[in-house]
Amino acid sequence: MMTTTLAFPHRELRCRTHGAAADDAQPSWDLYLDGTPIASGYASASEAQRELDLVAWYAVFGEATLSPDLPITDEALGLAIAVFNRWFSTLKIQEKARIALDQIIRAGIYTMTTDGNLSVLASSSSGRAGAKRAYAITALRTPADDEAHGMDTYTVSMACECRDFWTRAHDHGGICKHVAARLLLFLAQRGVGYLKHLRDALDLPTHDVMGASSAAPAPTATDDADAIAFLDIGAMDLLAALFLVTRGDTPIALRVECGTLHLDAPPIALAFPGIDGGNSAAVRLEAQAVSMLYEQLRPIAKHITVITIFVAPSDGSVVLCSHDETFSATAQGTTLPVSTPALSQPDSALTHAPPRADSDIVEALYELFTLLEAHEPAWYQRRHSRIAHAALQCAGRID
Repeated sequence: MMTTTLAFPHRELRCRTHGAAADDAQPSWDLYLDGTPIASGYASASEAQRELDLVAWYAVFGEATLSPDLPITDEALGLAIAVFNRWFSTLKIQEKARIALDQIIRAGIYTMTTDGNLSVLASSSSGRAGAKRAYAITALRTPADDEAHGMDTYTVSMACECRDFWTRAHDHGGICKHVAARLLLFLAQRGVGYLKHLRDALDLPTHDVMGASSAAPAPTATDDADAIAFLDIGAMDLLAALFLVTRGDTPIALRVECGTLHLDAPPIALAFPGIDGGNSAAVRLEAQAVSMLYEQLRPIAKHITVITIFVAPSDGSVVLCSHDETFSATAQGTTLPVSTPALSQPDSALTHAPPRADSDIVEALYELFTLLEAHEPAWYQRRHSRIAHAALQCAGRID
């Protein structure tokens, strides 16, 4: 197979400050692709990053034309979401991709048209059965005069007919869940081998030019240290865990690592395997912040079934989001090294710890454990009692 040397464009945000007086200074961000200015004057760094990631996508993949006859495997879809999350570094866009995968692609409510575009049935329940509205997701080619070469060139963008695309562009940067579905399907149709190559290239710690197969161009690598970690977990399991770790009123280390949620509030150390997940990140949250997440989740946990947890090491934020977008909650923390759960004791210390009758945290947990057994309804008791019992055993409080 012929090999060609390709490089993905280097993405760069540059901050400028407007205003002579320090108190009046207002930062703004300019976008550069391979050192060339693309756009300027963004008041928000996250908004600027969303736009820059999307511009880089179009520079490499263009219209993301779909092929109705190409098969898509589950393995390819899994790799496609992994590549997508490495390419688009902002939380909101990754959230849209997760929703697109669950509500559109896996639900099978889309059709690839013969001209390479996508049509998606409206996911709301309004309207009569069989008469749902379909949204078209199309690629737009806008002429742009290329003075350097004296010829017409084109800039590419996507357009969707849904209301979210037109009314909330400031929030998602032009990637609604329907556009995200098109980008994911395009990636998945490249095939497993291509996606593995692409994922590995994005994981490289440098921006070196890559030698790649012409069938699988490799992008400029990005530093994965700030990659957002995500985890899908049962909403009631998460509610039970939050309930327990906030009782000690101490800081909590929340860690999403390789599809598992870890909550450490010594001497309590909890671990929950997720339904799905990717990347690793850890943050330190104050007890009040975790308590606020619990209070927001509690009224609706039984009705939303699965929660996606996003952890952003770049700013220490934690976001809970339901798959149907009816619920979200955010907490702000401080980034921790994933390899060093600073608030935890070593596993051996937890396993063999002697009884700690002088620990206020353990005593509070023990009291809750007994109250749960006596007063809570069975569905609530089973979940919380089981978790509390395991935590107390690790703390050496009960056999």
